[in-house]
Amino acid sequence: MVITANSLDAHAGPAAGSSMEFTLGAGNMVDATARAGDWMQIRGDQGRVGWIDAEHT
Repeated sequence: MVITANSLDAHAGPAAGSSMEFTLGAGNMVDATARAGDWMQIRGDQGRVGWIDAEHT
């Protein structure tokens, strides 16, 4: 799937209060690996794993 937000923080867990791991930009391709409510765990093209708000995909 493709990230649609200009800038999107990927978190360590499925909550806005969890630590930020890395930032994605519009057009980045990611694979969804899990879902928890409105959050989606993703794996980026560099193998990084984090949680994002699913509305930005």
